[in-house]
Amino acid sequence: MTTRLFAIDIHEDLITGVLLQLNHKTATVAGCGGAVIGARSTEEALAEVMEKAGFHGGPCRISFPAGRFFIRNLSLPFTDTRKINKILPFELEEMAPIEIEKLLVDAIPAQTEGNKTGVIAVMVEREFLADRLALLLKLGLDPEIVTVSGVQTAVRLLEVPDCPSDLILIDIGLRQATMIVVVDKRVVLIRALGFGESGADFRFGETPLQILPARPEYLPDTYRAFASAVQQALLAAEIAGQGMPIYLTGPMGHLGEQQGLAKYLEDCLGVEIRKCDLLSQHPSLKISPSLQAQWIPWLMDQALALGMRQVKSRTGFNFRKDAFAKKISFEQYRHQVLRIAAVTAVFIALVGFSLWFSYLSGRAEEKKLAMRIQTVFTETLPTVTRIVDPVQQLQAEISRLKQATGGESGSNGPKVLDLLAEISKCIPPSLQVRLTFMAMDEKGVRIKGETDNFNAVDNIKNKLKESKYFSSVTISSANLAPKGGEIRFELKLDLSGT
Repeated sequence: MTTRLFAIDIHEDLITGVLLQLNHKTATVAGCGGAVIGARSTEEALAEVMEKAGFHGGPCRISFPAGRFFIRNLSLPFTDTRKINKILPFELEEMAPIEIEKLLVDAIPAQTEGNKTGVIAVMVEREFLADRLALLLKLGLDPEIVTVSGVQTAVRLLEVPDCPSDLILIDIGLRQATMIVVVDKRVVLIRALGFGESGADFRFGETPLQILPARPEYLPDTYRAFASAVQQALLAAEIAGQGMPIYLTGPMGHLGEQQGLAKYLEDCLGVEIRKCDLLSQHPSLKISPSLQAQWIPWLMDQALALGMRQVKSRTGFNFRKDAFAKKISFEQYRHQVLRIAAVTAVFIALVGFSLWFSYLSGRAEEKKLAMRIQTVFTETLPTVTRIVDPVQQLQAEISRLKQATGGESGSNGPKVLDLLAEISKCIPPSLQVRLTFMAMDEKGVRIKGETDNFNAVDNIKNKLKESKYFSSVTISSANLAPKGGEIRFELKLDLSGT
């Protein structure tokens, strides 16, 4: 299944967007565009980017520069994500620049050591977020993700072949940069670096490709201020940075190659400077041939990486939550109604077929049981020819037999069936005994039978004497049978109370 997704990276002076065509294996750039804000409104620049990229509605994502957020690093004494989310507002209350109630908080885990978790907490003003979402909705943009620019670029870099697990990504704008430090394949530091007051006064021309300093003579001062800002941020976070390559991106990252910023950083910081170009370096990314001439890596990488992110990824922030959570509307899913209806119809048909099959199976089983009952009834009462309700007729015959067999022993004494059950219970199952005769009167019972030895006769006598029904048990006779070798015996059992 192919999905079209629009990712937009919004900075103070520049907006870029990438339209992606996604499937389960690859992501293809189907459209892209960039627009300088300059003296016009953000709304006008956004509309231009949407038109250039060919976006006409659908899922989208937005990122804003790190300078729009308040970022703090914390260490918490537990690792459970739910506990971290609950405790964060209380931990950040004294560290927040304004009242915590006016901020929306999100966080990602940085590093875990034992029972402690390093956390990067990011706060954004609710008023700013509400204003930006209102502007986006006015243009028909309802983003599923609102996040910090550049974070996903660093994450996607780690998927590039031969990319080190420790690196620094710097997205350099005209007056402000975002530095993202990755250690052991985890983002551990995000900092906004300001250097716009150093004098060179960079400006865009009519297009994002036209970037020129108004006063070139101040370029060394600007580079020196920028390198110092990088060093101070690393020292403040207690990150040495030695041996960690720096990847440059953003408008000034490209200009730095042309006018010596990359070389200056390499000499000043003593690290390798590399270019960030996700499209050419990432194995799962492709681009439509017609767009190759328009593609500008150092402008488009942030939007491209944002489009590749999983919605519920733990490696990125998302401020579409709580009161700002995305509302699900029927209009957004109207095109899926027929598909849902078709799936529902198939489900109902399957359920109906299953119920009908169960009904037919039940009817067949009912017929089998009726035939078995008929067979049992015929075998039990072969003289009865008129069968109306076999179960009720069998119950009536059992009751009649109970009355017939129970009347011989008197109204107060034990019944025949009771005595038969007692004798059967008293004779051990291990003995080989076959009873051949039983007679009962008011005083007692006489039974005859066959067993395999004389000891068995004594055992039967002793067991019957233990019964509450019999006052005494006497062996009337016990003889060896003329043929076969079995012992034929006769016992007299006197009833208790007679």
